Amino acid sequence: MRRTLAILAVLASVFSFVAPTGALACVCYDTAGTQTTFAGTVAECNSVCGTTTATVQTSPADTCACGGTGGTRELNCATVCTNNKQSFTDPTAAATAATVTPLVGYAIPQLNIDIPGVDFTIPTDKSGVATSNFIGEYVAGVYRYLIGFAMTIAIVMIMVGGLQYVLGASSGDITKGKNRIWDAIEGFVLLMFVHVILFTVNPELILFRPLSIGNIARVVWEEQVKVNLAGCGEVKGLVPVPCAVTTLKNPTGWSQTLTDAVNAAALLKGVDANLVAAHLQMETGGNVRYKGTGPCGEVGPSQFMPTTAESITSTDCCESIVRGPKKKVTAGEKAACGKSLDSAVWPPSKTAFPTRCEEVCGNCQVASAACVARFNPDTNLKFIIESTAELVKRNLKAAGGDFAMEMCAYNGSGKAAAAYAQKAAGIYKTMCENSSK
Repeated sequence: MRRTLAILAVLASVFSFVAPTGALACVCYDTAGTQTTFAGTVAECNSVCGTTTATVQTSPADTCACGGTGGTRELNCATVCTNNKQSFTDPTAAATAATVTPLVGYAIPQLNIDIPGVDFTIPTDKSGVATSNFIGEYVAGVYRYLIGFAMTIAIVMIMVGGLQYVLGASSGDITKGKNRIWDAIEGFVLLMFVHVILFTVNPELILFRPLSIGNIARVVWEEQVKVNLAGCGEVKGLVPVPCAVTTLKNPTGWSQTLTDAVNAAALLKGVDANLVAAHLQMETGGNVRYKGTGPCGEVGPSQFMPTTAESITSTDCCESIVRGPKKKVTAGEKAACGKSLDSAVWPPSKTAFPTRCEEVCGNCQVASAACVARFNPDTNLKFIIESTAELVKRNLKAAGGDFAMEMCAYNGSGKAAAAYAQKAAGIYKTMCENSSK
């Protein structure tokens, strides 16, 4: 029985190191965008390392052991994919990717105590989905470390048992030495069988495949509105009593279609329809067919800044942004826009920002063509009104339910924004009186 256990110990230890511990190295794509994973070859590793003695490593993936003191190097996955007659990049990505894909930085876990063999690879990002194998790399690394530690303890115990066996031979007492040796072997076998049992039950339990998590939509407007609210204190309480009627009646000059759309969107978002109507009236006079671009780059009849549109609709919109020397581009805006510039001269040129108006704009933004199309009232009226209702809902929450504060923060801060908010408060009052009749 004990000889059998010893044999199993050897087999288990070999099995634990040859059994798959992670994904293969390089993800490649065919012309339809279907993924296939290929391991690198020794020849490809030799090419990367510049030697003839390199070996392929499956953990961590994408690496070659260069041999000697050459350390490790990453496989050239572009070469691996080409050699397998596939592409390193998804050929369909260009057709499905968002108009703007901001760079995303990922935090790499830092261990308080370094564990040999635990090396975390940088997550990858594709079409808004982050893929990471931090957990798998940690578990696999800890397992390998514990196996090595247990093997060391077992060897020491076998040596101690052997010494007891030799010394006991002279006195005729060799039992303790034999028992210590077999206890060490049996303990090591049991540890090895953890891996064997898991692999037998389900190989997926030890493969540690990467986790894929969708990126949370960028938040830009919520960050900015907090800053703007700090400069809107003088209009606080300007609309002290909310309207008792939350269903909108046709304001002067409005169509029944627009009124119905506002009521439906307000009901969906749980806000007063008169507030949504006041916002639209303030921005474009209730002209729902307005397709123009505002003086700072605003889009649609609700006049959303592109970065605000991104926050509210969770879709890419901003292509470029510029602020003057006294108002720097924020980190959130830089993350949202494909290009940003802290201009040394304000205003920026009309060649770069054709609609800019230095008298009213704290910044100028350019929306992508796809974003402008999304805010086309001829084709997306329901989307536009619902987005406006969502904006009003979020702004009111940030402003503690004060509509004047909300409108001031939406337009910036300071005296100009306060005057804007006072006018908006008057429009809301008129809307409320009309709807209450």
